[in-house]
Amino acid sequence: MSKIRFFLFAALFFLLSIFSFAQDAPEKPEEILDRETKLIGELEADAETLKLPENRAVVFAQIGGSVCQRDEKRAIQLFQKSINDLIIAQQEAEKIKKNQYTAEQLIYGQNPRLMILTLISACDGELALESLYKSRPAKISQMIAQTAQNSKANPGKQYYVFNETQNEQRFINLAADKNPERAVGLLRESLKRGVTYETLNLLRKIYAKDPKTADKLAEEVIGKLLGETLLTTDYQTSSTIQYFLAEFGRAKNPDQNSLEISGDLLRNLADKISAFWLENNNYNYSLQTDGFKVIEKYFPARAARIRQKQAQTGNQEYDDYNKLMQSDASPEEMLKQAEKFQSYKSSVYSTAARKTAQNGNIAEALNIINSNFSDEEAEQQISDFYYNLVNEAMSKGEFEQANTFINQIPLEQPRFSALIQLARAVYRKNAEENGQWATSILNQAAGLIDTAEITQAEITNSIELANAYALMDAAQAFRTLESIIPALNEFIRAYALVSQFRNEPAQRNGEFLITMNGGMSGAHNLGNALQILKDKDFDRTIKLINSFERSETRIALKLQIILRSISNLPMGTTRFSNFESKRSR
Repeated sequence: MSKIRFFLFAALFFLLSIFSFAQDAPEKPEEILDRETKLIGELEADAETLKLPENRAVVFAQIGGSVCQRDEKRAIQLFQKSINDLIIAQQEAEKIKKNQYTAEQLIYGQNPRLMILTLISACDGELALESLYKSRPAKISQMIAQTAQNSKANPGKQYYVFNETQNEQRFINLAADKNPERAVGLLRESLKRGVTYETLNLLRKIYAKDPKTADKLAEEVIGKLLGETLLTTDYQTSSTIQYFLAEFGRAKNPDQNSLEISGDLLRNLADKISAFWLENNNYNYSLQTDGFKVIEKYFPARAARIRQKQAQTGNQEYDDYNKLMQSDASPEEMLKQAEKFQSYKSSVYSTAARKTAQNGNIAEALNIINSNFSDEEAEQQISDFYYNLVNEAMSKGEFEQANTFINQIPLEQPRFSALIQLARAVYRKNAEENGQWATSILNQAAGLIDTAEITQAEITNSIELANAYALMDAAQAFRTLESIIPALNEFIRAYALVSQFRNEPAQRNGEFLITMNGGMSGAHNLGNALQILKDKDFDRTIKLINSFERSETRIALKLQIILRSISNLPMGTTRFSNFESKRSR
């Protein structure tokens, strides 16, 4: 070989090596940040095109939550847009004649409002509190202003007031980190609307700063509870009393500084709740709590009557069944007793079979199932039986044995699921050494999917398969998902028509609702696979998402892949300061 040819060859080899290294080198955090910042900007612009204000509110809130740690100012802008659209959605809900469930959730300030507020609270507690007040629907404001009348008129709706007050106190608690003095005033105002489980957390927060004020507030809280009217149709108040009774009645370390109330108040609280239990058919209590110990301390005779009442109203068959299940009874003993449990007989037989198998006699275990179940029931029971054996074998690392058990499962669906679980377990054990083996197990699972006639079951299984492939064989995961996109689009089109015809809450005004986790009808369970695949081939992942016909589907899927990405990047990378939405341009 001439020197010129040698140097040309060496140079070419060197260039190819550099190119290969560049191809295999992992992306830097800054590159990932730039790529996904661009996606977030596009996602925000796409959100502006959504018809439903509640969908826009969800997307803006999720984007705000994703960027909060890096660009708080931008996050606050997005949260404010979210709340503004949420208020529009609530106003529109008042006019809705159909989809009453969806309308009621908005009218009474439930979802997506509470989840949006929770997301905001993770970024800024004070903003969450302000947003709660700003987005409080008229119905809730009216009910708060007339709590007593509403409690009598419609106690079923009173839950909404309790829920609203509890969230208010939760956000006051978060805001107290910045302004504890303001928190005291806000709590006193909130107590006019009621006491919730969250009240105690807020009292503890105040106690850490000002014990004397906290103890005084605690006595005001107990006074408020003592003034409440208990109703058999309203378990919230009685449950809250139990909660506080247990807190102030439990034994404390003498050296522990904590909230305190007078013994008289504690006794009066025990008197109120125990009298209520005895006078009404109210079974919303437990005899194993610190609260019941307080009742036993102050009112021993009454506590004994409560125990007797609970024993008389209990379910003896259920109690005997639980006792048998928690005992060390042999399979033979369980079989003897099975016939006396009419409501739980199947469970006793299947447990006896499982215990028999654990003793090493699988043939006898199968005989128990076949002898005590009809043919159709036996097929399901045997599938469950072998599925449990698969899990037990996998937990011991006995993967070959697990595969043998899988082949004995008569029903295809549990066999498919077991293969997926086995492949994941094999891969987790040693990804480098077991990668090919795990992939071959997934190929077995793929063989169980009927590609000739795709139904919803095949779509669901294909997505589950792609989720598993994504870790081990990205190319196969892409091919699996790409192969079902036409069927998914057809399914979503059909479901859109059917859900509109049935007046289902999945959509409104011809647009599917996007949930707070980025979910949407027809696009379920795709997020996990896409989250992994975007790091393998980002462009191909976006191309796959863009092959969906409906814009809300594309937005929901893009939302899913950015929810965890940005927040997981190292904090030293560049802040989000350069992207902006179309509305602000």
